[in-house]
Amino acid sequence: LIGFRQNMLNIKSVARSKDVSQLRDLFKDLPAIVVAAGPSLNKNIKELKKTKGKAVIIAVDTIAERLCQEGIVPDFICSIERGELTYSYFYKDKSYPSEVTLVAPLLVYPEIFEEFQGEVIIPIRENVGEYNWLKEILNLTQNNSISIGLSCAHIAFGFAEHLGASPIVLVGQDLAYGNTLAETHASNTIYDQKPINADNVAKRVYTKGYSGGEVATTDTWNA
Repeated sequence: LIGFRQNMLNIKSVARSKDVSQLRDLFKDLPAIVVAAGPSLNKNIKELKKTKGKAVIIAVDTIAERLCQEGIVPDFICSIERGELTYSYFYKDKSYPSEVTLVAPLLVYPEIFEEFQGEVIIPIRENVGEYNWLKEILNLTQNNSISIGLSCAHIAFGFAEHLGASPIVLVGQDLAYGNTLAETHASNTIYDQKPINADNVAKRVYTKGYSGGEVATTDTWNA
């Protein structure tokens, strides 16, 4: 019901959105870097500076402020969560450079769209009843959908795919703890002050790491 209410409140923001259907293959065969906020980002964030102007940088909201502080202005920031905390953590009283574009579905907290100063892109989720209805009401006859998935990194990847980018490079997409169970995210993010709930530590599981061996993760990250 929260999502439905916010979908309705945010309809007015659709008028601001770039036409998603016109963005398909806009950056065909150009590299895109999806920047998530996993702890491994600490070791290679400096390398991202070298890619500006050579690749499209698509950041999840958790890491966007840190990137800007490092002088790495992303081309796009992605959000997906409907809760007020996403707004208060990543957008309230924040001033992102005007060249940054927000990519987020209609269901996010309304103040995000209302206060974001740059351009916005509002994709429609496929095969969901209320969005099918909205497409009809708003006369969205073209393909205004992208693969959104369940997390902010999913929407970032789906957007890169929609743009036709290739290759799509994942950075900081650990979905696992770092060297210790205290390392859930890259440093200098909101999670320095607000760590993940300790209950998750008790529920940790192990899965295969990309470098071989096993890494500690949670049921949610693993899923």
